[in-house]
Amino acid sequence: MTPGPLAVLGPGEPGWGVEEAPVAERSADDPLMPTPDRAPFPVPGAEAGQPPGPGRGGLPGAGPSASGGPGGIDTDAVFANPQARAQMLDQLYDALSNSPDAQAASRVQDAIKTIWQRTGSPTVDLLLQRAMTIGQEGDYELSLEILNAAISLSPDTAETWHQRAMVHFLREENSKALSDLRRTLALDPKHYEAIVGLGRVLEHLGQKESALAVYRRALQVNPYLEAARLAVEDLSREIEGQDI
Repeated sequence: MTPGPLAVLGPGEPGWGVEEAPVAERSADDPLMPTPDRAPFPVPGAEAGQPPGPGRGGLPGAGPSASGGPGGIDTDAVFANPQARAQMLDQLYDALSNSPDAQAASRVQDAIKTIWQRTGSPTVDLLLQRAMTIGQEGDYELSLEILNAAISLSPDTAETWHQRAMVHFLREENSKALSDLRRTLALDPKHYEAIVGLGRVLEHLGQKESALAVYRRALQVNPYLEAARLAVEDLSREIEGQDI
């Protein structure tokens, strides 16, 4: 089965048909709104003018910087520190699953995606963005080559595996897409776009009961995934004969 327009590559584009709910325009004082002097997400535990540190609820490896992060935090150092990135993602995933509405969820998703696409390596970041842009233009072969290079340089970066999985899916290489999605989720078990992607591939393979379970898992992480919600409704009616 040829994949449809569900798996879309590119900055700001929905992957696997994952779309965010529309939200009102954000004000400049929104703590998650990027500005020239503020990072696009809060650093947990940071206080104004004081970098977090051990014993103060801060992120390991974060320290003062001229980079303009919140509270003077060196955001580049945070991105480069696997423990710090994991801690930040855990807190953001928790905030996402408990978001009171779509607007709050969208703000958290923006922060999560920033972390997904910042690896701590300028070279890998550039390769990742280039691969996404080229994939959006439809040159899947070149995008795949670039992602192979990015994975070789940074094999523990979940987003490079995730992006390569989408390219494989678009090339109708479902077994390779599954392998890369499983690697993505081994590195980042709550990567909700990869979870939805896994559901999409399983659907294409005719494994609808497994796909339904996967979509439900995605909604546990991010209750505001419209694509996953619709998939659960459709598959539940088809498999279980019930409405959601």
